[in-house]
Amino acid sequence: MKRLLCLWLTLECILGQGLGPIQLNLPTSPGIVNNPSLPLPDLPSGVTLDRSIVPGNLADLVRGLTSSEDGAANEYEEGIERPCRVFDLNCIRRYFSTHGKCKEVYGPVPDPLYRAQSTEHLPRLNLTYTGYDITYRGENGKIEEFYINRKTNRLLLALQLRNFNVLLDKFYLRFQRRGREPVVRSTTLNVTYAALTLTIIIPNLKDLQFDKSEVFTFAEDANPPFSIDPNLFLTADPTVLQGGTEFLLGVPINEQEGFFKDSIYYITSYIQYAICDFGYKLF
Repeated sequence: MKRLLCLWLTLECILGQGLGPIQLNLPTSPGIVNNPSLPLPDLPSGVTLDRSIVPGNLADLVRGLTSSEDGAANEYEEGIERPCRVFDLNCIRRYFSTHGKCKEVYGPVPDPLYRAQSTEHLPRLNLTYTGYDITYRGENGKIEEFYINRKTNRLLLALQLRNFNVLLDKFYLRFQRRGREPVVRSTTLNVTYAALTLTIIIPNLKDLQFDKSEVFTFAEDANPPFSIDPNLFLTADPTVLQGGTEFLLGVPINEQEGFFKDSIYYITSYIQYAICDFGYKLF
C-alpha cells in the first residue's frame, strides 16, 4: 500500500488536482557539456572494459585523438557534390526522377495529413501505445541539405519541419503485466514540436534504392508541450501507476524511441507528395 501511495503522489505532482485535460511542458534535463573531468560510467554487471587502452576520462579520450583519426570523419566529405541548390525543388525533382524509378510530383503534402494507425513499443516500460485516426500538420517543410556522395554512393536529403503537430484522436496505452492480462487505457494526445530535422540517406546513385533508405531525426525540443487526460492513470493497479509515472517523466526518451519508426513515415510522405513518387504505399 505504501508503494501505491508513493506512486500516486508522484502522479498527483505531475497531473495536478484537477481531472480535466491538462497541458504538460516538462523541463529539459541539463546535459553534461564541456566537463574535462567527466569519468567513464560504471559498467553493468557482466560487462568489462580494458582500461589499459582507455584514458581515465572521456575528455582525455577526445583530446587523445591523433590528426589521422580526426581526418577519418572527413573522408566522407571527399566525394560530396551538390547537383542542386536546396531551394531549387524542380532541380531536385529532376535528379530523383532521372536517377530513380519514380515520377515527379509537385505537392503540397496534404495539411492535415491523415494516417489510420501507428503502433510504438516501449519495452523498458512494458508498454505499447497505438494511435488511431492520426492527423499531422506542418509536413510541408524546408529542405536544408541536399547532396550526393560519389565515394559512399549515397544521396542525402535533410528536411526541417517547424511547428509540427501530431493529433491522435484515439490513443491507447497497453500496460503489460507479468502473468496477467494487460491493462488498456485510452485517451487523446496532442503534441507540437517546435522543430524537427529529418535526414534520409538513399543508396545507389545510379538507381536510387528508396526502399533501402536510412532515416534519422533530430528534435530541437526533446520535451515538447502536449495535452493528455489525467484520468488515464486513475487506477489502483501498481503496473499502470508505475508505467504512467515513468511514461510522463521519460518524455525525451519516449520521443527518441517513437521517432525511430515514425520519422520514416514523415519524410517518405514528404518525398512522395512533393518530390518524386516511388509508388510505395504509406502506412
